[in-house]
Amino acid sequence: MKPMFKKEKADGNAPRSSSRGARAARAALQARVAAHAGKVQPISRAGSAAAHAPVGPAVSSQTAHVHVVQRDLVEDVFYPPHSPRTESTAYGAIHNQLVHTEDRPCVVCGVRSSTLKVPAQNRFGAAAMETHHAVIEWSLAKAVDLGKFNAEVVAKLKTQHPEEQVYRRAFTQSEMEAWIDHHPDNLVVLCDVHHRHRGVGIHAITGPIWGAQSLLLDCYELGSPDTLKAMRNMLGTK
Repeated sequence: MKPMFKKEKADGNAPRSSSRGARAARAALQARVAAHAGKVQPISRAGSAAAHAPVGPAVSSQTAHVHVVQRDLVEDVFYPPHSPRTESTAYGAIHNQLVHTEDRPCVVCGVRSSTLKVPAQNRFGAAAMETHHAVIEWSLAKAVDLGKFNAEVVAKLKTQHPEEQVYRRAFTQSEMEAWIDHHPDNLVVLCDVHHRHRGVGIHAITGPIWGAQSLLLDCYELGSPDTLKAMRNMLGTK
C-alpha cells in the first residue's frame, strides 16, 4: 500500500506529517468538527483542558484535536488453487436481489442503488453498489475445513436463524462451497468506496478501523467528503 502519512512516534505523540495531502486531510476534518460545534452531545474530556481546548461548546477534545496515524500493511496470503474469479449465475442472481430488488444500503454509509445519483444521500461519491463476502472470502473456499464450518458457522447461524431449514443439518462440501459463493448470509452490500477504496475500503484497511465507520459522529468520519477528496488527490486515485 502506498504510504499515506508519516508514521506516529512510538511515544504516542501526534505525528508531524511531511505530506501536504495529510495536512489538508487533517485540516478538512478539523474544519468539519468546528462546523459541527453545538450539534453533538458533549463527550467526557480526557487530559488537561489547557492542552486540549475544544473547538466548540459541544465538541470534545477527543474530536477537536485529531492526529494522523499511518501504518504500512504487508499481507502475504497463501491461497489454495482455484479457478479465476468469475461471477457464477447463482451469485449474480443474489447480488441483483440484494442490490437492486431489495435496494439494500451500504452497511457503512447508507447509500443505495436507488440513491447513487442523489448527492445528499451519497456523501462519499460512490459510483456503484457491490456485494462483499463477509464471513468467508470466496478464494479461500477450498481451504475451509468442512467440520469446522459446520461446528462454527452453521451452528451459529442455526441459533441466529432458527426458522431457516438449511441450517438444521450439517452441510456437505458442495453445499458449503455454494454457501460461500453466493448465500445472502455470507454477503453484505457495500458501496464501491467502502468496499475497495484504499483509504476506507474493507479490502484496504484493518478491521478495527473499518468496522467503526458506521458508528462515528457525523462530524468525524475517516473518509468524510473533504478528507476523502484529499486522500484521493494524495493517493492519485479517483
